[in-house]
Amino acid sequence: PALLTPLNKLLYQLDPEALPLTEEKLQNIITDPNSHLLLAFRGNFIVGTTLLIVINTLSLLKAQIEDVVVDSDFRGLGIGKALTDQAINIAVHRQAQLIDLTSNPTRQAAHHLYKKTGFQQRDTNVFRLKLN
Repeated sequence: PALLTPLNKLLYQLDPEALPLTEEKLQNIITDPNSHLLLAFRGNFIVGTTLLIVINTLSLLKAQIEDVVVDSDFRGLGIGKALTDQAINIAVHRQAQLIDLTSNPTRQAAHHLYKKTGFQQRDTNVFRLKLN
């Protein structure tokens, strides 16, 4: 429960319209063996997070990076890179064959980070069906 407030603060910075993280949803993420919640600390304070999800498909084992966010007061210090690098390390350890991520077109600093880390922008369309 102590994680909810700082994580919700970060999620709000990522997307002010995002639904707040609940204790139940956080518990589901933490107990899911295919979800890896990464936290970056500065002293006792959570200043960044990301989520790596490992997914079995019919053709391969892949990973997805979600919600890379660093508190606005701590950007530019390499925290986003450290979180992304750790997510990559976990994906390699889990023997994933590739990692996907999506990023809002306005997040130019994040795009630079991802390209510097070795990600390549794909020429694809993303489709979404909202169920709720």
